[in-house]
Amino acid sequence: MRSLGAACNLPRRGRITPRHLSWVDTVAEQAAKYIKAVELADVVVRRIGALLASSLEKVGSPDLVKGVLDKPRIKLLSSLARKAKQRKWSIEEAIEKCWDFVGFRVVCNNLQDVSRAADLFQRALEENGLKPHRHDYIEEPQKTGYRAIHITFPVKVGFAGDDMTLGCEIQIRTRLQDAWGHLSREELYGKNVPESLLERTRELAETLAKADAVAEEIRRQVTKPRKGEEPAANAPLTADAIAFLYRRAFAEEPPDYVVEIALRQVGEKKIRADALDALLRDKTFLGKLDAAYLEHTKWSPYPAMIMECAIHAALNGTASAIAFAKRQGKADWAEIDAQYKSELSHAVPETWSDLKEQLEDRSADIDTIAAYFDAVKTCGCGTEMAEFDDVVSSVQLHYGLEGDDASEASKLVIAALNDSGLEDSDGSGLCSYCNHVFNDDD
Repeated sequence: MRSLGAACNLPRRGRITPRHLSWVDTVAEQAAKYIKAVELADVVVRRIGALLASSLEKVGSPDLVKGVLDKPRIKLLSSLARKAKQRKWSIEEAIEKCWDFVGFRVVCNNLQDVSRAADLFQRALEENGLKPHRHDYIEEPQKTGYRAIHITFPVKVGFAGDDMTLGCEIQIRTRLQDAWGHLSREELYGKNVPESLLERTRELAETLAKADAVAEEIRRQVTKPRKGEEPAANAPLTADAIAFLYRRAFAEEPPDYVVEIALRQVGEKKIRADALDALLRDKTFLGKLDAAYLEHTKWSPYPAMIMECAIHAALNGTASAIAFAKRQGKADWAEIDAQYKSELSHAVPETWSDLKEQLEDRSADIDTIAAYFDAVKTCGCGTEMAEFDDVVSSVQLHYGLEGDDASEASKLVIAALNDSGLEDSDGSGLCSYCNHVFNDDD
């Protein structure tokens, strides 16, 4: 680690003058202000990160790739210092005027989901009393060729007696736009891109923009609504019949890709349209299907999934379709859980020393850490509980702690959990109140 003197370029030899001491005092003071801002920014990261994660659940069908929330970042002191020097600001002024002190990035599969995600984020921010400002660099690309939608907004935050207003920015890009950002090193060069490189990055941006347009056209084609016609009695299952039965069952026309998937599922086999119609109306079958899917998820099967299971039942029997729904529910949950874990990972420090420091000064986001390690349970009444022993063992395993370090981790984690307000689950799945009520003999 570099010393303060090295960071400030103080002389290695010679006399330290009062001017040098004043310089050290100034740098130390500025660093202290920056550290305070970072502590407050951690609160913003948790608050806004949770808001974005919940909004992403509403983007698109589960059959299509959704947006992925990258690990948030907080502006580096070196970056702020450069800006402060350019504008002749103090570090405190740079923090106050930095519109992207806290940064989030969301990567979507296509342009349609970028726009939808931006709309959802903007609405969610407004509903939470924030004032977002939208910058559409897809409609009007920057001179480097950079394309994305940015949403900037200030957040007033207080923690441990300190308060500050910090600037936040959400960057929403397609996968190809994100690839351009890494290939062109836009973040590295910033405003000082050499003209020769600028021309090449524009060429790359134009090429990828054309690819995005092609991907968008493909998306429009596969998601366009398919209209159907009512099949005649005893008629075989056709594309028109599938579209008609889907609309009658779910009160909406199916996307084209759902009909195509259903046709491929049927293949050369013969299914009568009225047989599929009967399954889609069978409340007993649909109830079992719902229960089977819910064994592994927290949401009911979506229309396209129900249609797939109904066709599976027509081909292989209802028992096989129920088993298929269980497998699909498990797979869907695993996919969502992986994304959820990625979004929670920002709350888990990279090293034990970092987490230890947070636990000691009571700034650790222990609730999110417990959720990251799958140790949070919810009672039927809505009370959240945590398996305290599971959190401890998970932390020890995650950081490879043994001996004294493992013992210290146990004490610090248990203390943080006790302070958090989470109940220690006893394995019954019930909170202490419900446990008392259900087990009271009187």
